[in-house]
Amino acid sequence: MLIPCTLSRSRFWQTLESDGIMKGYTFKKGDAIVFPSYKYHSVAPVTGGCRRTLILELWRGDTKQCDHRCDIAKGAYCDHV
Repeated sequence: MLIPCTLSRSRFWQTLESDGIMKGYTFKKGDAIVFPSYKYHSVAPVTGGCRRTLILELWRGDTKQCDHRCDIAKGAYCDHV
């Protein structure tokens, strides 16, 4: 997190676990969240203060021209319908 966060006492970032339970996480200033983006996740609404985020995706493989979230690493296009 990039700011001194009064939200740190709440578990505002959550992931859906294999048992169907939403698991909450607590973060402090300077913490980062790194996870596979296909994992179901959510954030709670901001109820006070502010939230600033930086989102970065890292991909391995060729630059894609597909108009969807392609999981094929080679070639500019795929046969997605």
